Amino acid sequence: ASSFVRKNPLGTIEAFRIAFGDRSDRLLVLKVGNPHHAPDDFAHLSAAATAHNIHLITDTLSPTASLALTAASDIVVSLHRSEGFGLVAAEGMLLGKPVVATHWSAPTEFMDANCAALVPYRQVPAQDPRGIYAVAGATWAEPDTAHAADWLKRLADDPALRRTLGDAGRAAAVRHLGTGRLAKAVNRLGVEVRHLPTSGVGGP
Repeated sequence: ASSFVRKNPLGTIEAFRIAFGDRSDRLLVLKVGNPHHAPDDFAHLSAAATAHNIHLITDTLSPTASLALTAASDIVVSLHRSEGFGLVAAEGMLLGKPVVATHWSAPTEFMDANCAALVPYRQVPAQDPRGIYAVAGATWAEPDTAHAADWLKRLADDPALRRTLGDAGRAAAVRHLGTGRLAKAVNRLGVEVRHLPTSGVGGP
């Protein structure tokens, strides 16, 4: 329900199908939140996800179960058109998972080509049928699904590459998103934070 076109699950499905077709040893899992809030969009998604190797999870998961789902994955994909932060990508990196993501907007503040599989894009007018992002002159990204598919194939076929990129992603996420920076920022405001480390090392 967090803007169907912005999250772009159809782009992810397209990239997955380009990369793997109907291979039974490759599985795409899409976690869908609150599908009843946008039944038409969910019907569209369900129709696109008819292959046996694409699975939709619509249950409401606890934070622990959600992280467990990410931890059980080999690759985390976010072919978004725009993100305000990129929580799923950040959690994937902190869990040491290689992340394939659109090279655009907020996630680029904590990921680069050294720690994530970045997908190039075209900048296009933001067109949101729900009207949430119907702002004059607004633009967002249209990720290159063929390039994303190439990343998926490379990572799926190369465990060492997955491990290397995942390790680099975790180090970058801890460096950029760990509690140390938060503690320093709050302390600079004159509020002493004693229970957070100030060394720059920490988890989410």
